[in-house]
Amino acid sequence: MDWIIEQMKKERWSPYAAGAFFGLVNVLALLLISKPLGASTAFAKLTSYAVKFLHPSEMNNTYFKFILPPGINFTVIVVVGVLIGAFISAKMSGDFRWRMITDEQWVQHFGPSVRKRWIIAFFGAILIEYGAQMAGGCTSGLAISGTMQLAPAGLIFIAGLFAAGIFTAFLIYGKKY
Repeated sequence: MDWIIEQMKKERWSPYAAGAFFGLVNVLALLLISKPLGASTAFAKLTSYAVKFLHPSEMNNTYFKFILPPGINFTVIVVVGVLIGAFISAKMSGDFRWRMITDEQWVQHFGPSVRKRWIIAFFGAILIEYGAQMAGGCTSGLAISGTMQLAPAGLIFIAGLFAAGIFTAFLIYGKKY
């Protein structure tokens, strides 16, 4: 137990230790509650509350009635747990502070505007969430949990993810990186 506390006090974790912890949590989730880890459904579940509030008549459609009715489910609890865990870890390591993350590579390519970065990140997140819902899972759900279970879809997704990432980086940054 002392070793775990010491790990949480570190500013940076070993990627091997973090991966091992994450793998252990994923295995425990499957063994204890028969649910793989994932996150995208949490955002869709929470968004369904906004739809219910703003357009109650839309709640009668098939999607909100049967596929994703509003409610707190396992993935919402996982996302809240991730936020709380990240906060506790940052406080324990002394690394917590409010800041706008500046990325030298971004600034060199697109300029220093924080507003521009937040706007692009916001719309990018919407596209990613839409894609995750269309695909039936997000990166963590399909790639990590699916690959852990040796699901072919997870393995294919990982290959596609890396290929798309390399292609996108080349498009945005060119041969520089």
